[in-house]
Amino acid sequence: NNYDNPRNPGTAMFLYSGKYYGTTYNGGFVDQGTLFEYNAATSTLIKKLNFNAAENGRVPYGRPTLLNGKIYGTCRTGPQEAYAGDGYGVIWEYDPSTTVYSRKFLFSNANSAANGSSPVASPIVYNGKLYGITSRGGISDYGVAYEFDPATNVYTKSNIQTLGTGGNPDGELTTFNNKMYGMLSNGGIGNLGIIFSYDPATTTLTKLFDIANLGNNNASPSSYFLVYNNKLYGCTNSGGANGNGAVFSFDPSNNTAISLADFNSLVTGYVVRNAFTVYNNKLYNTAFSGGSSAGGTIFTFDPSNNTLTSNYSFINGAPIGGTGYAPTGQLTLTGSKMYTITRSNGGGISNVVEFDPVANTVSLKSNYTSPSGYNLTVSHNSVTVVPAFIANGIANSCETYPTVVINGANNNQWVPILNPGGDVVAEIKANGNNLGNVSAAVFINNGTVREDAQKQLYMDRNITLAVQNQPATNVDIRLYVKTNEFLALKNAMNSAGQPSGISTINDIVILKNNQICSATLDSIPVKLTTTRSLYEYGYVLSASVSSFSTFFFARNNFLILPLSNLVFDAVKDNDKVLLHWNTEDEVNLQQYDVEKSIDGINFSKIAELTAKGNPVNSYYSVDRNPVNGNNYYRLKQLDKDGHFKYSNTIRVDFSKKYSISILPNPAKYYITINGAAAFKQVQIMDITGKLIRQMNKGSNNRYSVSGLNKGIYFIRLTGADEIITEKIIIE
Repeated sequence: NNYDNPRNPGTAMFLYSGKYYGTTYNGGFVDQGTLFEYNAATSTLIKKLNFNAAENGRVPYGRPTLLNGKIYGTCRTGPQEAYAGDGYGVIWEYDPSTTVYSRKFLFSNANSAANGSSPVASPIVYNGKLYGITSRGGISDYGVAYEFDPATNVYTKSNIQTLGTGGNPDGELTTFNNKMYGMLSNGGIGNLGIIFSYDPATTTLTKLFDIANLGNNNASPSSYFLVYNNKLYGCTNSGGANGNGAVFSFDPSNNTAISLADFNSLVTGYVVRNAFTVYNNKLYNTAFSGGSSAGGTIFTFDPSNNTLTSNYSFINGAPIGGTGYAPTGQLTLTGSKMYTITRSNGGGISNVVEFDPVANTVSLKSNYTSPSGYNLTVSHNSVTVVPAFIANGIANSCETYPTVVINGANNNQWVPILNPGGDVVAEIKANGNNLGNVSAAVFINNGTVREDAQKQLYMDRNITLAVQNQPATNVDIRLYVKTNEFLALKNAMNSAGQPSGISTINDIVILKNNQICSATLDSIPVKLTTTRSLYEYGYVLSASVSSFSTFFFARNNFLILPLSNLVFDAVKDNDKVLLHWNTEDEVNLQQYDVEKSIDGINFSKIAELTAKGNPVNSYYSVDRNPVNGNNYYRLKQLDKDGHFKYSNTIRVDFSKKYSISILPNPAKYYITINGAAAFKQVQIMDITGKLIRQMNKGSNNRYSVSGLNKGIYFIRLTGADEIITEKIIIE
């Protein structure tokens, strides 16, 4: 069924998640327009939505607009009305992540005078709301300027009639310095058109300039403005030296306008109804008609000398397979190339073409067929670039992504890491480092928000980046997280019932550790200095790194454990206590405080040692003033961020419950331990706490020390409820 195919693209296409989206005002199941998706990589076109008079509205006009991850647009004709020129219309919303369509506002027949009707250009986004104009309705049927909040569905309008005679605007508004500017193709002096402003803060419309004052019979402005160097550039479609219209500039600082260059139908083309596109300080646009081959043109205006140049002339009536004719859309810049839409004769062919402004060449990128007999709209049409989706990942699994190569060709630019569908995972700017093959993986936790051993919460997404060659200098990274992942962490409580303490994305930092796409955060991470920014579907967290591994996301006060392994011991040495501890993998550690207590509850610091920061470390301290009875010791480990944790607590008994003597001391071949009847096990430890020899209790209390190297050792006696340690010297 040909009518089930998108036909006659009359509005914008935009690049979304690696694909193009746009609307047609014919085609679809009931031939009333579609929203479609085009994948340039596979040259496939998929219809996403049928517009229809019964439910959704019909005849979508204007380029779709992106706001908070959803697509918004207008239909010129509303539901339940027969199409006969100007209709009443709707504002619609489409969520590409869920494919759900919603009709947000109805410009109904009953409310035409109050609300306006027949929108022929999509709204623009400003401060989280949608702003647009209708060509009809309102007082005197002149149209309205409106504000619509999709979050609350509140609609507010201002009547174009307040500008005076004339009306029926058909272009977009353009934002500059907190006001919006537009044009009427009639009204004003000689009914030649006007320039007006709209203040969203006061909803006030103000007439600023009469097009008649441009002189030379200029009339009928029907494009919308481009802001360039604090001026607004637009076009008229009649008048000027050749009767084909002109390029003009408007200065909003003093409300004056100047005609700058005249169109020539045989050279530059004419009928210009879209905004300019800036590239290398020149302004580019399309003309629907004229040019050397009469099929329309792509042309350049140079604001430095006010000259017009024809860059490419389309061949009128061009057949299938060429670049087409009658370009209908604004040129949209992607990288160093521009894109627009044309038509071809024979079978209703529509084309997406690419323009190279350096070579002045146009090439066909894609086309599709629609039944003949319908005209493409000329105005308010473009290929609009918007951000990609953030890759979903796979719930409770590690998903890997296609490898990219970073070498001399791209090592000083941002290189995206994408899934096969074009959804973004991360970006890398190698800053001159040839990283070679770069692979990525993402783990997505689906369930209760995760927490570490200290009950610290962290985000449901972690990203692993692996490179063939680790960089010699720091590399910049951007990591993408979804809005729902941030909100889940923000609103979570840990297993102890404690809230996350997160208010905004500025409370989140990147944590880096050596785990590979792990389901949990187990090994010690390092906090990275993090920059945060808002993204269309979530957030971007950026950092500079000297190596690649895995990146987690958590609150900025996330406690980094000072070390991964601690062995702490305290032993009696005659009238003093020797304290000793070994550590491994000290990370971000500042110092150790040795603390003492006589009741096991209230501790005070008796010594302070600076952390060494080596892979393996040994520390010693001495308490020369133990009290009679129990002495309790612990270590307070402080990191460089001001966080701390405690070691286990050790009790050393200086009471006289047991009178232990070891003879001889110093010893060479054997020792005799007296007063140790209550102890069942004897151990000999070296000065580092390492077990050297273990012996069961002998019947004569005599134990061999033969074969031990000269030095200081400790005898540890273990009983049912007591451990006593005594120092000996081996000669």
